[in-house]
Amino acid sequence: MMKRFSLRQALTAVAVFALPLIVLAQEHAAEHGADAHGGGHAEGGLPTVVYLQAINFVMYAGLIIYFARKPVREFFHGRREKFNAALNKAAQAKADAETQKREIQSKIDELTRTSQAELARAKSEAAELQARIMREAEEISAHLKNEANRTASFEIERAKN
Repeated sequence: MMKRFSLRQALTAVAVFALPLIVLAQEHAAEHGADAHGGGHAEGGLPTVVYLQAINFVMYAGLIIYFARKPVREFFHGRREKFNAALNKAAQAKADAETQKREIQSKIDELTRTSQAELARAKSEAAELQARIMREAEEISAHLKNEANRTASFEIERAKN
């Protein structure tokens, strides 16, 4: 049974075996082209070395793109997921902070209303207490006057007798 080669295996084989041959051919052409053609120029155009370098570049670029495409894509996909997760986490933290702010603000408002009500109630109680103390003082004063008058009357009667 013969195994089938995948495209990746075929490109790897090309990279391992063909690229060194191309590089050697490039060096060989560079050495012999300068001697045979007067400066390494092909007839009527660019030197052979430039064509070989272009082919070499295209092959290396193709291999790099082919083999690095998936890891680079996964890297950026992972970065995007991490960024989105951080963004969602920040949005959730902001929402929680805003909720806490509203709760604290409502407690402050409630305390302000309560403190004003308590202050009004305390003033009212103080006024009632003051009025009660004044009434009691007047009653005691009136009682003391009556007692003093009675004692004076009694002493006068006693002195007469």
